[in-house]
Amino acid sequence: MEAFHIAIVSSHHPAAEDLGLPRVVSKLSSFLASWGHHVEVYYPRPSGSKGRDAPVWQGVKAHGVEVDGMGWFPFGPDLVFSRAVARQLDPKLDVVMANNERGGAPVVLRAKRDQRRGDGVHPLVLEVIHGLSLRVLQLGRRTRRPGLRSSVGFHLDDWALRRLEGRAARYADVCVVPSRTVREDMIRTYRVEPRRAVVIYNGVDPRPQRTEEDVRNARRALGLDPETHYLTFVGHDADRKGLDIAVGTVQRLRRGGLRAELLNVGNDVPSTEGMRSFRWVDDATKGMALDAADVFLFPTHYDTLPLAVLEAAARGIPVVTTEGANVEMGEPGKDFVLVHPNDVPSHTKVLEELLHDRDRLAALGRSGRAALGTRSYETQAREYLELFHAGLNGVGADRPRASP
Repeated sequence: MEAFHIAIVSSHHPAAEDLGLPRVVSKLSSFLASWGHHVEVYYPRPSGSKGRDAPVWQGVKAHGVEVDGMGWFPFGPDLVFSRAVARQLDPKLDVVMANNERGGAPVVLRAKRDQRRGDGVHPLVLEVIHGLSLRVLQLGRRTRRPGLRSSVGFHLDDWALRRLEGRAARYADVCVVPSRTVREDMIRTYRVEPRRAVVIYNGVDPRPQRTEEDVRNARRALGLDPETHYLTFVGHDADRKGLDIAVGTVQRLRRGGLRAELLNVGNDVPSTEGMRSFRWVDDATKGMALDAADVFLFPTHYDTLPLAVLEAAARGIPVVTTEGANVEMGEPGKDFVLVHPNDVPSHTKVLEELLHDRDRLAALGRSGRAALGTRSYETQAREYLELFHAGLNGVGADRPRASP
């Protein structure tokens, strides 16, 4: 098997596998390295830091790139980082993966320039778009305070994103997205040729179906009441992912006489009535918060087959989410429950019915795990590798190679 030299541009050190989407880069890079490929990950590091992160992790070479300046410009730190990475890239790489929707353009354009040099070097240039940042910006506009400054700021950000994200999507050899919904949106918004837009669904760490003993142990370890109904929410972008809807739903359940509490993980929102916040925790604590749940509640406004949903399903936890999650695997009603976004009464009604029907909860957990929780990160990595082979097919075998 031919070994490829691959550069991945990420937001974190490859060892940061407990931080949501960086987990995808962590798993992908470690699998590729274990199969004999030379993998380098570039990640931002604050200016002046000494970079105590390991320079090599599971066979993956990690490059911390100092970031400083342009804080005044829309997405300035992303641009500074990507431009610095672009200057460091070896033009003889086989594959360049820009893994940043907002700042990927400099990396993509530099790698494409190296393609056009005419010296026989042909890196395959990928832009990985987990979800359109433009959509996230537009969704977030409704939470901003009205006024001239807010309006001007939004239009500047909108202008910058259309240039940065749009150029990265249009000029990359291949755009990899995690759902058909994102693919269609990207094609329509940025006029990307359909043949260059490829869907590779995210993977998950397969694990055994959780047991009642797992639930009891998790609740005991977290100091939770064994008789209360627990709903778990995981997400760093609390506004976009609908934490307010989750809180409102639990409060409404409690007013209706149900003993219920929300376990909130992965953001800085403090505890409030009906919600216990764990904020940022390690992977083990997050796992206990999931295992303790009767239901994984994820009332997101916009997502693209979220990792949190897959991780909950992999444990056999019943999932209640919204059409905004764009869950494209499995069957709604059988493998998970869909509710309209931004609708507390509908969420309340669904959960009241589910929490009083233990048999249906158990069936949802089993079928959801089979449909959503068994696609592994290894499978995802192999699909990327197939894409590399297909993208480089036809390029001369005698092309110059970068030295590891």
